Amino acid sequence: MTSRLVVAERYLPDVMVNPQRYGFYVPAAVRRALTYLIPRPDVCVLLVSDPRRTVDRKRELSEDEVRAEIHCYRSELKYWFPYVEVRTDGPLRDSVEAVTAMLGRLAGHPGGGARPPYRVFPRLGAPRIIADGALTGREALEVYRPSARLARWAKVLAATGGKAASGIFFKAVRLRGQYEPELADIRAIVDSRWPGARLVTYLGREGCRQSLVVEIRARGCAVAYAKAPWGSAAHDLLSREARMLEQLAAVHNLRDRVPGIILRTESGAGQMIFLSGGGDGHRPHPMELGA
Repeated sequence: MTSRLVVAERYLPDVMVNPQRYGFYVPAAVRRALTYLIPRPDVCVLLVSDPRRTVDRKRELSEDEVRAEIHCYRSELKYWFPYVEVRTDGPLRDSVEAVTAMLGRLAGHPGGGARPPYRVFPRLGAPRIIADGALTGREALEVYRPSARLARWAKVLAATGGKAASGIFFKAVRLRGQYEPELADIRAIVDSRWPGARLVTYLGREGCRQSLVVEIRARGCAVAYAKAPWGSAAHDLLSREARMLEQLAAVHNLRDRVPGIILRTESGAGQMIFLSGGGDGHRPHPMELGA
């Protein structure tokens, strides 16, 4: 019998819990009522870093707003499902140990975070982007899958706030023609460090969206993945991801369960990492990690 453990990163749409970015949030009572009514994973991963580093890729927010954003997610997640917090700015060993401990606790379990009808893996149409100001509210909501329908309800609730109903979903960030040099810079870094690597980019109305997705493949399998918001950060991001995945795969107590790390990307529709491993007998227990 094959079991499935569903792991997601941050899962909840920003428009529900993040007043720092959008100017409103769904009332807590409504969020509590929705807790058991929508599909959700068995465990959620909250990635946290120093706000001073986060503002480099969220330039529309201040450090204080980033801190408030993290607090919102941390406070909200405890009501929905078990979650693990992983710091991405500390020693690499700490990140590896946190992920390893989480997988070690959950590997082999069929999952019990929700009743079967609601244990549906999220649709992967949710690449987080900062859209151009020309994007309408309806178009912006389409970015947030699987909860776009839920986010539409959030829009209805927010509309009662009058002023909040306009321009609250995305703050315009114009790339000012920087995307072409950055694409060339990132491609040069990837080609020199990982020959034959595949570079995937998501294109928007004015060229490249703020996040660039890079997939690094070796021996037919993806061994590293990173979103590189700016060319100057690409090398550090990719190096860190590569080293972390290499160390994770080498952990002794996970070798049998996680013999390979495979990444599947769907252009414009998000990403999934499959950690395939041993289960009951010799049948695999696939673990899915949504990014």
